[in-house]
Amino acid sequence: MPDFVAPSESELRELWRTSRDPEVRRLILEIVMLRKSLQKVMDWWKTASDAGSDKGDLGGPFGHFQRLYHMLREELRRAGMM
Repeated sequence: MPDFVAPSESELRELWRTSRDPEVRRLILEIVMLRKSLQKVMDWWKTASDAGSDKGDLGGPFGHFQRLYHMLREELRRAGMM
């Protein structure tokens, strides 16, 4: 896939209002649901992070746990949610 700028929430709302094509609307709903899922995963990450400081093999500044956080944060930022 080529690089692209993710549609903002206001752009998605405008597409919803102006498009009656059921396939376009289905794609808009899918984008919204995926963004909600991203936010849930980030919330779970924060809960797990706050629960304890010992992350074991996943810990450390370059561990898998931190990389997951940075990946989630980047996706949320790209989607205009941060």
